[in-house]
Amino acid sequence: MLEAFSREGIVGRAWFGEVSLRAEDLSEVGFHPGVLGCGILVCNVGEEVLAACRRLGEELAHAYVGVRLPNGHDGSLVFEEGAF
Repeated sequence: MLEAFSREGIVGRAWFGEVSLRAEDLSEVGFHPGVLGCGILVCNVGEEVLAACRRLGEELAHAYVGVRLPNGHDGSLVFEEGAF
């Protein structure tokens, strides 16, 4: 994917954020929850937009701290971000 961004000349100007289940081993989950995570990719936006996207990801992860799935396993979320 980074190669495509390089060809288009947007390397260093694209940002991504992803929220996903914290469980690294899906056998811990015990069932397929449907969606394991979601993310966004933005480019050529201002710092205010990036800050708002970052806050959204952080707050979603914070809202799910200590949440348990129906089978009792950890349902916490993790937020990751990066730039291309």
